Amino acid sequence: VSTQSTGDTQKQEQKCKIVVHRKAMSCAVLVHNEIWTCADDDMLNVWNASTYEPIRQMKNPNIHFLLVVDRGHLNKQPHVWGASPSDQSISIWSTKQHVMRTRLQVDREVVFLFRASRDHIWAGCGDGHIIVYDIKVYGAVTIFRAHMGLISSMVKGKGDDIWCSSFDGQISIYNRLSLKCTSRRTGHAGRVTCMSRVGDHVWSGGFDKSIIIWDAKTHEFMEELKGTHEDTISDIGHVGEGEVWTGAQFIDPTISTFKYLNFSPFSVDFLAKKGILLKLSLFTKRWKKRWIVLLKCILLCYTDEDEKDLSSTVPVRGGQVREENERENCFSLTTADGTKYFLSAPSPSDKSEWILLLSKIVDD
Repeated sequence: VSTQSTGDTQKQEQKCKIVVHRKAMSCAVLVHNEIWTCADDDMLNVWNASTYEPIRQMKNPNIHFLLVVDRGHLNKQPHVWGASPSDQSISIWSTKQHVMRTRLQVDREVVFLFRASRDHIWAGCGDGHIIVYDIKVYGAVTIFRAHMGLISSMVKGKGDDIWCSSFDGQISIYNRLSLKCTSRRTGHAGRVTCMSRVGDHVWSGGFDKSIIIWDAKTHEFMEELKGTHEDTISDIGHVGEGEVWTGAQFIDPTISTFKYLNFSPFSVDFLAKKGILLKLSLFTKRWKKRWIVLLKCILLCYTDEDEKDLSSTVPVRGGQVREENERENCFSLTTADGTKYFLSAPSPSDKSEWILLLSKIVDD
């Protein structure tokens, strides 16, 4: 791994600045062409992602964390789950009507974050417990103690692995089917504050100001990055094509960016399939003809077959693939962050081949 830039992050241009909330914002998620935000002002706001105009403001006490849950396999719109630590509740919101569908009271625990896992939601609590919910009925399936401190993050690993980090200084890896802990890792001196899945690796950040890179398959330590920040690592973001951004708390205002030296998404060895598909635009809601290149972990969407004009990229790993009825030979790819893309193949056999290949990659 090499440090690419620090501080000005290559002077990324700010497109616009809008006043979203009256107090500190805690979370923002993208739902199709909408951005949902929550903050300490007890407001849940919905914005148009293209025009930045407000769509809806909803009063809700102190939502700390949001997660988009795709329920397309139930012929329903995606829902947004919100965690409210102050009143020990979980609120579930319709993304179509912008209304709260139900509220789940968490009697014993304080939920701080969520992680989607197929038909279940894993909720991480302040005392180290994890509650597993069934998204079909909004009911709790089980609860178990994973750590002795606050669950700080949960990410999908390889296969059926779910990685959980905690303020107790440990990282635990659970099998999402058996709910059994298969491995525990200790590397940080103090709290583990955040994690992110980056290709074949899991990156973790800690109170000790260091970043550790783990092998997502073997769970083994690979490398420790020190000196990148002057305070607790607060967030690690995988922005695609081998690039990772990291941020820190309080006294460190910088953003560090990293580039994989051994990451080559355009290598022929990674190529799985090429072909023409119709893709439904997230913004205009119109179907557009695209030349699609499926690599090991990403879909490259070009305007034509010469592969010179790249219109968009879609991360594949950790997502979900389903058949759809939007039009003939239609299927969808929902990414790990909940964004849903609709695609249409030229024939039933071609559709089946795309679904088969994508299904193998999303679970890798």
